[in-house]
Amino acid sequence: MRSLLLCLAVGCGASRTATVRWSSVEQPTPIDTVVVSESIQHAARVGVLFRGFETRLQSELAGCGVKTTILHGAPDGDVTHLSVAPDGGTYTMVSAPNNEDVTTKIDGAFKLELFDQRAHRITWRGIVDIKTESTPEVSDGEAFADTVLARLRSDGVVACRS
Repeated sequence: MRSLLLCLAVGCGASRTATVRWSSVEQPTPIDTVVVSESIQHAARVGVLFRGFETRLQSELAGCGVKTTILHGAPDGDVTHLSVAPDGGTYTMVSAPNNEDVTTKIDGAFKLELFDQRAHRITWRGIVDIKTESTPEVSDGEAFADTVLARLRSDGVVACRS
């Protein structure tokens, strides 16, 4: 029983892939529709990370009644949108002499901003640090999305708690 309590106290098995460095919210009003626009220049398997991010984010927001559209690039017109863009860090590829064993690691950050078209301004900002110990997987992207969603919920931008 002691090991179970210890795991609960320190968070055994919790993802350390993504952590919120900071966020700022100004007069939050829960959103009901959002366009997620990604300005991602990716190589190798970083695309897998964003596939997990997009799928989890869209699914969880739909469960909260938020209609979500994913775009790769800037949204058209005056719409509520969450932009996701790189904000520094490193992308390292390590390969064996025969180039068969390639490992890619990410140690960087992404800047997120929510432009609420109803308020005609940015109402939420955040920086999320991403660190993978090996080649990014879909689960790393899901952890990134879970981290963002948890902060959007706690900051009052997404009303659902599920």
